[in-house]
Amino acid sequence: MNINYYRNFLTVVEMGSLTKAAKKLYIAQSALSSQIKAMETEFGVELINRGPRLFELTEAGRIVYEKAKAICFQEDSIHKKLSELQCGKRGTLRFGCTACNPDNVVEPLLCDFAKLNPGVEFEIYERKGIDLYKPLQDGDLDVALLRTNSRLVVPASIKKHFSYKENLVAVFPAKNPWWDNIPDIITMDMLLQVPLSCTFGIFNLLSEISSGVGQNALIYSRSSSRNMVLIWPERGEAVGLLPCDRTFRLNNQELVVRPVGLPEVYFERFLATEQGVPLSPVTQSFIEFSYDWMRRKGFIE
Repeated sequence: MNINYYRNFLTVVEMGSLTKAAKKLYIAQSALSSQIKAMETEFGVELINRGPRLFELTEAGRIVYEKAKAICFQEDSIHKKLSELQCGKRGTLRFGCTACNPDNVVEPLLCDFAKLNPGVEFEIYERKGIDLYKPLQDGDLDVALLRTNSRLVVPASIKKHFSYKENLVAVFPAKNPWWDNIPDIITMDMLLQVPLSCTFGIFNLLSEISSGVGQNALIYSRSSSRNMVLIWPERGEAVGLLPCDRTFRLNNQELVVRPVGLPEVYFERFLATEQGVPLSPVTQSFIEFSYDWMRRKGFIE
């Protein structure tokens, strides 16, 4: 059965008149009447009680009406889902990111994208930045938000779609036993005189730049996560060192954030895919959304 017959039949029932339905559908009344007769012949039942002033569905007509609505709804749903798939509003996004809680990017970015694209499913992988390159290269990830620093080299096969810089900052209590007057910038000499809490990556980076870090620094804690770094500043035990962008804010009002005066040390966060690999519609949609989102939020200019 031609699905347009079902659609036109629905219009006839909803308008309550062949004449009104024909006008709405811009087809001849005779053609519309022929379609209904064809449906009646197909099913072997009368769908409408015909009379000079009477328009009423038969019991069979009511059954066909309900089933026709379901059939048309299903076809519309198929077209909608296929259209969403083609334009990146449906599908699976395999997303990788560095485990860096607290993070003012990953959670709100993914949540805002999901709100606009409820048909997208997520597979999210949290690993060290260097451990995300191979899944991208092997095709196990579609896209990843990565972090690198001034001493690391990004593989040539990795494509950066856009990036923004982060600087090293010191996080410590406003009331602390080390500095009476809190300066605008924390120097390396100042850091060598206080207990430090940092990630393994930042410790290794600073050790390459200054031998004093490895030999003289009071390393209170080294950890694999940013969240653990902040435990000790919150307790007043150490100064935490983190890479942060210019939008970074802490919820703890008792902590102070100051940049570290090491211009040769910087970090870069970037959205990456593998070079030469065709992007799925949902991946392309996510990249475009992420760029606009980060511009609006002030991460990139």
